[in-house]
Amino acid sequence: MPSEGSGRVTLVTYPVHKAIVVGDGLESGIAYGRYTADATSQNIPPEVVKVAIGIPAPQDTVEDRLSKGVTAVDLEVAAKALAKFRESIANSVAYEHGWYSSGLPAITEWLADGLNQQASKLKPAVKYLILSTLDDIETKITEEDAERLNQLVASTIPQHTRTSILDSLRIWAEHAHTELRDQLEGAFAGKNWRKIAWWKLFWRVDDVSMVASEVLERRWLVDAEKGSIYITGRLEEAGLFKGQTRPGEEVLTKSPEKPLQDAGFTSPVSPFKWREVAQYKAALVEDGEVHIPDPRPWPMQIPIMRALLLKDTVPPLQALAQSLVISTLSTASLSSALSALIYLSVPSLSVVESAAVAIFGVVWSMRRMQVRWEEAREAWQGEITEEGRKALKYTEDLVAEIVKTGGQPDEDVDGVERRREAREAVQRVRELLQHL
Repeated sequence: MPSEGSGRVTLVTYPVHKAIVVGDGLESGIAYGRYTADATSQNIPPEVVKVAIGIPAPQDTVEDRLSKGVTAVDLEVAAKALAKFRESIANSVAYEHGWYSSGLPAITEWLADGLNQQASKLKPAVKYLILSTLDDIETKITEEDAERLNQLVASTIPQHTRTSILDSLRIWAEHAHTELRDQLEGAFAGKNWRKIAWWKLFWRVDDVSMVASEVLERRWLVDAEKGSIYITGRLEEAGLFKGQTRPGEEVLTKSPEKPLQDAGFTSPVSPFKWREVAQYKAALVEDGEVHIPDPRPWPMQIPIMRALLLKDTVPPLQALAQSLVISTLSTASLSSALSALIYLSVPSLSVVESAAVAIFGVVWSMRRMQVRWEEAREAWQGEITEEGRKALKYTEDLVAEIVKTGGQPDEDVDGVERRREAREAVQRVRELLQHL
C-alpha cells in the first residue's frame, strides 16, 4: 500500500475482507481496462474488490453510472454536498441530490453488503475472504508444480549428448587397448628389458626392479590414463555428476577384483565408494609399503592398478632373480668343489673326467636358471597385460554406467507429497464451506 508522503510501499500483513481500488481520471480507467484485459485478472470477484474511478459527475441518473465491478465517483461533489448539509439542515434536498450524484452511495451500499449472516453461519465477507485465500493457495501450488516441471526439463541431459560421450568412450577404449599392446611389445623388445636377460642377471640382478618399474610407469597405459581424464571432463561438462557425491571425495574408484582381494577386500569397490580404499592406502603408506595415488575427480582404476602391480609383482620378481643367481652360483661352486675332491681322492681319474662333475653342475644350474627366469618374465609380461585389460574394462564399464544413469533429476518426493496434502486440505475446506 503506497504512502502518500514518501511514496514507499507498505505490505498489508493482516487479512483484507474487502478492498477498494481508487483511480483518478480517465487515464486510470483506461489503465484499469488494460489490466482487466489480461486473462489472469478477469476473475476478480466484485464482492471482494470494488473499483472507483474519479471522474466529474454527469447529469444523468445514478443508476446509469453503476456497473457490477466499477463505479464512477466524484469526490468533489460529495464533499460540497456534505458541506451544505453541515451548514444547515435546510439544505438536505441539495445534499441528497449532490450525494447521490457523486456515486458514493454505491460504495457505501457495497461496503455494507455481506455484513449480515442471513442463513449462513459465516458472514459473506468472511466466506469470500476464505475462498480468495483458497484460490491463492491453489494458484501457488500450480506455480510450484510448473516450476518443478521446468527444473526437471532443464536438468534432463539430452540423449544425443549421452550418445556422443559413449562414442568417445568406445574410441578411447580402442586406442587404449592398442596402446597397451603396442607399448608393452615395444618395452619387452627394447634395450632395457634385454638388460635383465637370464645370462646378464649375474651383474644386472639389482636392476630388475628398476627396469620392471620403468615399464609400468612409462609404458603401461600412460596415454590411456590421460584420455580417461578427458572423458571425465566431458562427463562433468554434460552434468552427469548431478545428484552424486562431489567428484574427488567419493567417486570413480572401482578397481579390478584380484588386486583388491590381495589388498584385503572381499568384493569389488562400488563406483562411488572411496573411504575403504583411502583407509587401505593410508595403512600402506604408514607401513611404508606403497603409495597409492591420492583421490582425483577422474577414474582411478589405472593408477591404483599400477600402484598395486608395483607392490604385488615387482618385489617378487626381484626376489626371484636374486634367488636364482644365488642358487646358480651355489650349485656351480658345490659341483666344482665336488669335482676337485673327486680328482684328489681318485688318482686314477684324469682332470677331464673329474671336471665332468663340475661341468654337469654348472650346465644344470645355468639351464635351471634360464628356464625359471624366462618363465617368470613371460608370466610377469602376461600378468601386467591382463591386468591392464581388466583396468581398461572396469574403467570403460564404470564410465558407461555413469553416462547411462548419471545426471538424473532429483526425485522431489517430499515436495510432491506436500503439494498433494495441500490440495487435499484445500478441497476439504471447500467442501466444508459448501455446508456452511
